[in-house]
Amino acid sequence: MEKLEVKNYIDQYSRTTTKISTLLEMAKFDFDMLQSSYQIELGEITRWWKELGLIESLEFGRDRPEEFFL
Repeated sequence: MEKLEVKNYIDQYSRTTTKISTLLEMAKFDFDMLQSSYQIELGEITRWWKELGLIESLEFGRDRPEEFFL
């Protein structure tokens, strides 16, 4: 969850007058790469969850893989 808070720091840093543009660009790039990685991983988890088929066989199961991912 700490990595998700980085977006706030990037926005704050971009508004400062003493910013280093290369550092800001690298931080944005790192954040975008991390988000892309999370999206791919969540897609794989969702696919696995659907293929597992437990929702159909268990009455008490919850169909919320996104919540479990976090």
